Amino acid sequence: MAEKLRIIVNAIPLVNIKTGVGRYIEGLYRELQKIKGLEIGFFDGQTVSSSMPSLRSIGSWAKKADLFWRLPTPIALCLRLILHFRRELTFKRLVSEFDLYHETSFFPFRSPVPVVFTIHDLSLLRFPEWHPRERVIFWRLFFRRRLKQAKEIICVSEFTRKEVREFLAIPEKRLHTTLLGYDPFLFRPASSEEKERVRKKYSLPEVFYLVLGTGDPRKNFRLVDKASPLLPHPVVSAGWSGWSSSPEKRIHFLGYVPDRDLAGLYSLARAFIFPSLYEGFGLPVLEAMACSCPVVISKEASLPEIGGDAALYIKDVNDPFSLVKEIKKLEDPFFRNERKRKVLRQAQRFSWEDTAQKTHKIFLKALR
Repeated sequence: MAEKLRIIVNAIPLVNIKTGVGRYIEGLYRELQKIKGLEIGFFDGQTVSSSMPSLRSIGSWAKKADLFWRLPTPIALCLRLILHFRRELTFKRLVSEFDLYHETSFFPFRSPVPVVFTIHDLSLLRFPEWHPRERVIFWRLFFRRRLKQAKEIICVSEFTRKEVREFLAIPEKRLHTTLLGYDPFLFRPASSEEKERVRKKYSLPEVFYLVLGTGDPRKNFRLVDKASPLLPHPVVSAGWSGWSSSPEKRIHFLGYVPDRDLAGLYSLARAFIFPSLYEGFGLPVLEAMACSCPVVISKEASLPEIGGDAALYIKDVNDPFSLVKEIKKLEDPFFRNERKRKVLRQAQRFSWEDTAQKTHKIFLKALR
């Protein structure tokens, strides 16, 4: 192996609105860039750069995405395939300059160099009904064939690792778990001044509960909608609506909220509600806890790995009264303050530095 390890990473998710995969790339590679001997190239679909790409215009991107999701499945699939093959041709021309390729999204491009593939979850395999039809077909066309290219596979939780082993029959020796982290400069208990600024900016109620990302059916925010009339305080939602039109009628929507306002939003909320039916990791839960915001979450999939004994768990994700029961516990100020301390301690168990150190070792293993 050369003295300097040259890695090319699929950073295309960073030129879209920032979801969990984008945060993963950003947090992981900010730490990997600190490791001596690593030279990182970020592939944005058109070129490779030594700096991370970013989304230039959220409004323009959202309009294009909204238009795309409205297209008939055959047309949307055709457009996705054309874009993919264009990117793959560009990638093929650029990848030979690197020693290792890290794929962070759907599946790897064809690659003459060793591949490390991060699998975030298997929702497209297990629950295709939660995704746009064209996305499911696109994934099925390539995933299993391209999976064979990966020398090492990274899973973002023990839950995901077990699913990959069970449903894809991948040998244990090729599977690795690297729990994710959070940015302590971005996600931390906000100051009084910061909270007041965010409250005024979004005209927030004095007391409210927070939910994020209501457009994805797996997030199960129908439960929050059903429970909202029974809750002591109003519910506020932040985030891009995604490909699914939201059925919730009794929730106040803020729309997209920039990163700089998230700590204030989490810190103001009485609780963060996350009744998701399926998560590969659940970064919003970790980020809320890092802001000392009590979290009320489901027991599904990976979420107990993140919440530990600090979270409040919804016993039945189909029963609004089960959610209300846990939420009402936080009306007791002593109990609430205890939870605020517990979630902060739980969040501090996770770090991007630890994720990066483990990932670096996996990269080295892939080159042996």
